[in-house]
Amino acid sequence: MNGVGDVIALREGMAEVMVKRESACGMMHEGGCGECHGCDSALRSIEIWMENTAGAKVGDRVEFASPSRNILVLALLVFAVPLLVMVGAYFLAKIWLPEPYAVLCSIVSAAAWFVVLRIFDQKLGAYGKCEIVKVLVRPE
Repeated sequence: MNGVGDVIALREGMAEVMVKRESACGMMHEGGCGECHGCDSALRSIEIWMENTAGAKVGDRVEFASPSRNILVLALLVFAVPLLVMVGAYFLAKIWLPEPYAVLCSIVSAAAWFVVLRIFDQKLGAYGKCEIVKVLVRPE
């Protein structure tokens, strides 16, 4: 996964990069959705700390990369696995418990999964690290 952003801060080999979020249609729009006016996600931005391997400076526009496979694995851990855990817990609990308790077990199991993710948050975050590939524009 590649992206473009602006460096807003530096510290010890790392750079904080402000990235404008893409719109729902997948296109970058400066002033909001120009095609469908259906969302405002391009108006929002996020700040990400990433490795500054290209020697970027504050104010530089940079291109960054993160392995797409790693991002996909993290997305599965956050979105797909909790759903599978909930469904599995429901059907297992349904064998021994009445339905309301099976639903409760399902919800508790999903919450437990998110607690496990929170415990391993730092290690998982390192798995999806971004790094600056190159400086695109350096202001004079």
